[in-house]
Amino acid sequence: MLLTVGAGVLPLPGAAQAQRIKRADVKTKINPTDGATAVWVPAAVFTMGAGADVHQVTLTRGYWLYQVPVTNGQYRKFMQATKHQPEPAYWSNPDFSADPQPVVGVTHKDALDYAKWAGGRLPTEAEWEWAARGPEGSKFPWGDQDPTDRLAVFKQEDGSGPDHPAPVGSRPEGMSWCGALDMAGNVTQWCMDWYIPQVRGEAATDPVIAEKVDADARVIRGGSWVHSAAAARSFYRNLLPPDATTDTTGFRLVLTEVGK
Repeated sequence: MLLTVGAGVLPLPGAAQAQRIKRADVKTKINPTDGATAVWVPAAVFTMGAGADVHQVTLTRGYWLYQVPVTNGQYRKFMQATKHQPEPAYWSNPDFSADPQPVVGVTHKDALDYAKWAGGRLPTEAEWEWAARGPEGSKFPWGDQDPTDRLAVFKQEDGSGPDHPAPVGSRPEGMSWCGALDMAGNVTQWCMDWYIPQVRGEAATDPVIAEKVDADARVIRGGSWVHSAAAARSFYRNLLPPDATTDTTGFRLVLTEVGK
């Protein structure tokens, strides 16, 4: 199914509005390798970015996206199966290493190695934003309502908030239109693309910046437990050197070896 959606954040009229996926209709699949649940994200034409960065993107194929970031428990299984080293940074810190929490302290290559083992790949930046933003061009994955601690794991303006990532999927009310969780907080997530300033203006089809560029950094998407509400916006983007390990960055996958 190819959805054609308009620009902006206002709800779409008529038939286009009816194409928004209801939560009860979320389509899921289990990856037998790591037990992860993936949600189906249909192909689309949508408006990506914000301000001067706005441009139209066509995604010609639907894809299975992990519903939540990869957890410590799943990453532990990967390390045991493949003898992968080194361990993630913060692995010995109990605030960051509980099985239900998203794995952090991993490099871009660590994420790629996990993806190869699990039969997947990292999402492109465009795939990530479409899964977060949806047919209505929502400001946040759940819609246009400002974040609350019921919707996302993030740092409040007064500085209050969590001291470490929450278990994945712990904010079900923050679900995106396609059924994805933790798209706006908890941990930022590695994407496939190398980072470039996104001021484009021209339309793009299945875009991905696959070759190394001047910035020497990869795209990360989504807010985290230390970021403010501004980072929870569906179009928010940031960058990180590919060999960096932080206590705020994890990843999720797109499945490539599990059929539709």
